[in-house]
Amino acid sequence: MAADDWYRGTDWTAEVQEHFENKLGRARRANRAQYLRIKGVELVASPDPAARRAGRDLLRRVVAEYPSDVLQATWAHYDLAASLAEDGDLDEAAEHYSAALAADRPDRSAAVGLAEVIVQARWEHRYEEALNLLVGVGSEDARAPLPAVRFRWNLVAARLAERLGKRDDARELAGLALRCLDETQSPFRRHRSVGLATADPRTRRELKKLAKK
Repeated sequence: MAADDWYRGTDWTAEVQEHFENKLGRARRANRAQYLRIKGVELVASPDPAARRAGRDLLRRVVAEYPSDVLQATWAHYDLAASLAEDGDLDEAAEHYSAALAADRPDRSAAVGLAEVIVQARWEHRYEEALNLLVGVGSEDARAPLPAVRFRWNLVAARLAERLGKRDDARELAGLALRCLDETQSPFRRHRSVGLATADPRTRRELKKLAKK
């Protein structure tokens, strides 16, 4: 068994949980937030709803019990928000994305995440906020080297532009998103498949429709 097995993996049986808590209690306090967050991230990636809920509980413990560990707490807010958004809990997701942005060391990626939630929730009263997030704090993602990062930005920007009635912008942004999907190599010479953009058929159809408007 590897030395880090106790805080990795998507298993969360009563036995695994007891072992995790015992190891966590004996770990150096300075490292506990990191172990909690790593295990939380592993669990929220599980297809099992119960495991995902358990993972979110661990991430909530990071922000509640270790707020002084600014980096881990900020990342936990982001990880928690992403998981909540994926499962459709948009109100709480928005709260945690906002907390990640308001931290002493803010998570820039949370700007795009919050914009995504606003658009997904159709909170029209916050569309201008979403636009400001994309062209402000989150604007670096539009020029990121990784296709997946640029795709995410262009996708939400295209959707927002369409909602705001800016059809020319929506068409251009949708085209940029589609081009990200066509990229077959990342900029990393030794890891050409890292960070490539993917999309399900429904999203591809949506983008193609926007690109033709």
